Order: sequence, then structure tokens, then C-alpha cells
Amino acid sequence: MSAAFGSPIGGSLLAYEISKPSTYWSFDLTWKIFFCSSVSTFTLNLLICIMKGEDLSITNAGLIKFGEYDENPYKLQDFPFFIILGIFGGLLGAMFIYVNGEVNRMRKKTLKSNKAKLLETIALTALTATVLFFTPNILSKNCMSQDESSVDAEHIQYLCPEGMYNPMATFLFNSEGTVIKNFLSKKAVFSYETLLLFFLIWFIFTCITYGTFIPAGLFLPGILIGCSLGRVLGLFIENYIVQEIHPSTYAIIGAAAVLAGYF
Repeated sequence: MSAAFGSPIGGSLLAYEISKPSTYWSFDLTWKIFFCSSVSTFTLNLLICIMKGEDLSITNAGLIKFGEYDENPYKLQDFPFFIILGIFGGLLGAMFIYVNGEVNRMRKKTLKSNKAKLLETIALTALTATVLFFTPNILSKNCMSQDESSVDAEHIQYLCPEGMYNPMATFLFNSEGTVIKNFLSKKAVFSYETLLLFFLIWFIFTCITYGTFIPAGLFLPGILIGCSLGRVLGLFIENYIVQEIHPSTYAIIGAAAVLAGYF
């Protein structure tokens, strides 16, 4: 955690959170963990500078970055919409906890052996790959020109003509970090169809796959779900209510709302 996000304190707090039930935790151990977290962050930072051929720096830490963006100050008029996003984030978090809890209770009753758990994981992996591959076909006519694209990602042509790309395929086939960068960029343009389909896919699969026989996290899925939710609301407000807003700001608030909803 410390090396990935460039956050020694965050890594130390995570270690404490995971080890909280332990009776062997001590104040000295806290300092030892913080020292290890700091060394890992500092070492990775130096290696990144060397790899990129840059001057050695201690301010370029972390592997997972969402890019550098212009300041988009929000205004007082945005607060009512932020409250709405917070409510939706809380409701989605409650829905996730309920659905995922029921699914995991069913798993506990039916999947008794490691073989059954492995087969479930393989089946869900195949289902996920199939849905992700064929979903862009729903929006196969929604093609955009690569020359006029404002999306900073690898353009996926899918079934579009030469020189065009499919936005849905582009967001499903690129890495999560790349998609988050685009959600938080004020230059990127999205359609309702792309945002809503992306939101539904990530929310549904997060609900049913979290708790399977493999390590999995909720941090990046929560950010992706919240960013798409915030972008939908921001796009609606920009088109029908107030034009002078920053949709990228709504993506950030949406991500925070969803993460707060189920954490």
C-alpha cells in the first residue's frame, strides 16, 4: 500500500487495521512498520526516477496515479448536487452490503470444498470475460473519431470503421487506472449510454464476485463505480440545469460517496 500509493502513513494505518484483533500490537511495532513503509516508498521512488531517466526526486512516489489536473474549484451551487451524490453513494453502499452478504451466505452453504470454490471462480471469470467482450456490441454504432478524441487511453476499434474507436470497448478493455484518469479529466467526453452501462457492469460484478476464492479489493471498483455515477449526474446537470460546472469534480465526489457508502 505504501509503495503503490506513495503513502507511508496510509500503509501503516492499513497494517494496524488488518492486525487490530492481535494482542501483540505495540507502540514500538507502529514505528517499525512506519519505518518499513517509508523505506519502501522512498526506494520505489528512486527506482522510478532511474527507470525514467529523471533527476532523483522524493516527490514522485507511488505507482498508482490518477494524473495531474487543472484546479476545478466547486461553487456553492454545487453543494445540493453533492448531497444528492452522497445519498446515492450511501444507498449503493447499502445495496452492495446486502446483496454481497446474501451471495456470500449462499456460498458458505453450497461451496464446501476447495474444488467447488475454484470452479466457481473459473465460471465467474469466464462470465466476466464474456460480458466485457460482447457488451461493446450493444453500442457498436456509437463510434468516435480517433483524431478528434479527447480520451487519453488506448483506442479500441472493436467493430467500428477504420480510424474510429468504440468508447465502450475503450473503457472496458483498458486498465482501471487509465479509466479513472479519464473520468477525472475535464477534457474527456462521455455519453449517457457508455456511463450507465459501465456503471451497471462494474456494480453488478463487484456485488457477485467479491468474496470468491481469490484475493480481491473494493477500492478501485468503488472509485470506478462512483466516478461513473458522478459523471452521469454531472452530465445531466451540465446539459439541463447549470452549464458552468466541472464534471470531473462530480466524478471525485461520486467516488468518495460510493467508497464511504460501503466501507
